[in-house]
Amino acid sequence: MNPKLIIFDCDGVLIDSEDLGCKILASALQSAGCSISLEEVTRRFTGINFREMSRILRADYHFVIPAGFEEQVKERVEGAFRTVLRPIAGVRSLLEQLNTMVCVASSSTPRKLRLGLQVTRLLPLFHPNIFSTAMVPNGKPAPDIFLHAAQTMGVAPQDSVVVEDSVAGVTAGVRAGMRVIGFCGGSHCGPGHAELLTAAGADVVIFELTDILSHLSPALRRPLNRTRETERMTTATRPVKTAIVGAGVWGANHALALQSHAAAELAVICDLDENRARAAAERFGCDWSTQLSDVLSSDVEAVTIATPDHLHREPAVAALLAGKSVLIEKPLATTVADARAILDAAETGGGILMVDFHARWHPLFMGAKSYAESGKLGKPVMGYARLSDTIWVPTKMLGWGARSGPEWFLMPHMTDIVRWLVDSEPREVYAKGSRGVLERHGIDCFDTIQAMFTFDNDAVFTLESSWILPESYSNVVDQRLTLYGTEGGLDLRNEPNLWVYTDRFHTPFSSEALTRYGKAWGFQYEPIKYFIDCVASGDTPEATGYDGLIVTGMIEATVKSIEEGRPVLIQEVLGGLAERQTS
Repeated sequence: MNPKLIIFDCDGVLIDSEDLGCKILASALQSAGCSISLEEVTRRFTGINFREMSRILRADYHFVIPAGFEEQVKERVEGAFRTVLRPIAGVRSLLEQLNTMVCVASSSTPRKLRLGLQVTRLLPLFHPNIFSTAMVPNGKPAPDIFLHAAQTMGVAPQDSVVVEDSVAGVTAGVRAGMRVIGFCGGSHCGPGHAELLTAAGADVVIFELTDILSHLSPALRRPLNRTRETERMTTATRPVKTAIVGAGVWGANHALALQSHAAAELAVICDLDENRARAAAERFGCDWSTQLSDVLSSDVEAVTIATPDHLHREPAVAALLAGKSVLIEKPLATTVADARAILDAAETGGGILMVDFHARWHPLFMGAKSYAESGKLGKPVMGYARLSDTIWVPTKMLGWGARSGPEWFLMPHMTDIVRWLVDSEPREVYAKGSRGVLERHGIDCFDTIQAMFTFDNDAVFTLESSWILPESYSNVVDQRLTLYGTEGGLDLRNEPNLWVYTDRFHTPFSSEALTRYGKAWGFQYEPIKYFIDCVASGDTPEATGYDGLIVTGMIEATVKSIEEGRPVLIQEVLGGLAERQTS
């Protein structure tokens, strides 16, 4: 064989996950009342997606999958991935010796696919050439995913070879007009599996991944001492082309961070306001546009979104569905429905999704996290967190305060930090809020909010935010946190160290932090640079879309508690079982 492209299935070919997943699925089906054996699950459902499996269960077993079943199975599989998943033996040796293009095409969701490759440290070997059947109309045994992968890689079907472990996958490869190598080296492959793959149309069947080399022309094999490391380093040095959506106050900070990071290339700034977009582009030396569609049809790899709080969903969903990786300023969204739509788009598009909870990069909070996770404080018991602004912010700094409020502009920082510190999911909130001061300024939003959260580990935290501190207050921002544990505690107050005595006692404030030498410097720029590094390497970032969803759920529940005057369970607004994700 002399292929220009080798397309690898993932589960059962690159990672030894099929047996793991089949056991979890069989157990879940049996618990739900479906009479099916592990052998049947392995034989019938290996290599296909959840939609096709649901169809088979209805048609052949007269079993309808209950609500929440898919999410429960995903949670158990992802938990197993993080603890016991291993790569298939010989995969790294094989990839080091291949002298042709490679990619992955799998029936897994983009999130599960990325997780499996990341846990087994295979992600950098394939990124960004990773394809999921979520990207095409029909899953295996239809040929769509293999044809899509080959077309994207710029290779004709007849010049491609598929490596597959399932009958459905082999069938899909044959239907795509490709040569197919059947693989029987996974722990799920029992007696007779090789015969099944041969009957499905595999040109050859192997039991060790490195046996692929014996079926390739010598020109496609290279010595073991020549690895892909040099090529990956060369790729990593190419800057990530990036677009910014939103040319306001924080969009400028995005531009400053990207300009000061060698791994990034700021290609274009997009804003609905032509004058603002043009001015930002002239300042930062890049292109500009007022049309998001133009940006998304370009070759930018990453998009950072710095639009007002309530305007995140539309650009985020569009960018993610276009296959871009996306960084969104906190909050992820101002409704759970919008947050879920963004996460769904990330799963479909396959790009990286990160939320800019930049307080996690502040030295004070990083220090607090280190103490909390060291165990020196014991089990978290109680805490208090405050983040408030002077009234200058909603009345003079922002032009859209009425579409946000302290709950969306300020509280996402501290709800995320508290959840991060206590390392537990929120269970319940009881909150109170006040109005009146800002309404007299024509801004229809809360003045103050105070909320008490209870977490699954029984820690109780009180959070408060206000938008009506007097402008005479010594700083624009008032931020502090206290955490008590069973063995100790900590206090922090985030205050500047520079105090000025003029007409009043105060500390200077600026939304930008530039040195006198013109360089961006400060913790708020670090997560933006970190996001670019994750896009370049294919690594899953901290501060994921799931973290953003939980924070949005916490705040939506807070507002619901204020409106209804009662404690609210977080799951009342999130709905269903909340599972930790990495996308």
